Amino acid sequence: MAITTKDELIAALGNWLERSDLTDRAADFITLAEAQMNRTLRLRDMETRSTATLTTGDEFFNRPADFLEEKSLTLSDGSTSWELDPKPIEILEAALPATGRPTHYALTGGAIHVYPKPDKTYTATLIYYARIPALSDTQPTNWLLTRAPDAYLYGALSHAAPFLEDDTGTGSAFATFYGAAIGGLKAEQKTKAGRMTSDRPPGHGHHRFNINTGGY
Repeated sequence: MAITTKDELIAALGNWLERSDLTDRAADFITLAEAQMNRTLRLRDMETRSTATLTTGDEFFNRPADFLEEKSLTLSDGSTSWELDPKPIEILEAALPATGRPTHYALTGGAIHVYPKPDKTYTATLIYYARIPALSDTQPTNWLLTRAPDAYLYGALSHAAPFLEDDTGTGSAFATFYGAAIGGLKAEQKTKAGRMTSDRPPGHGHHRFNINTGGY
């Protein structure tokens, strides 16, 4: 059967588990699979952008509601643009001037904090990885279910096994199939140009600003 919507996924879970009494629980298994995928997947399909206007002295702006992880933060003053460098907030507060052209940022709670405080108005452009849209009655499908129904199915099945107290080894098999599906998604991101985005090392792609000397 096709697996293109939440209801079809729930029906498939019942078929695979040979149980017709798990409709309510199936939604929990799907939610757990989505939580797991949000922790481990960083795909190009998850990349999106958000903009904000920072006025003089305004060093905070809210993260988007679906924010998982930042990829880059760029500021523009209307004539030039530059990418900000991430740093721990403790280092920034101790080492950078109070006001000036922002050069760094830190994640603080639900906000993004730029340093120094803006000395004039800037436009911030955040490229980030967005949470996978959760399946629901009002969101019956999403891009990931369309692209990789096997990841959804095996992910949900692997979370169903502990609930069913499965001791036949099928839970481990489902986990293996899920890992293969996720591995296939990640492999699609690889190109001859280099490693995939989720494999990049710390400090990826950012210019390095020396906070002690004030230079690059």
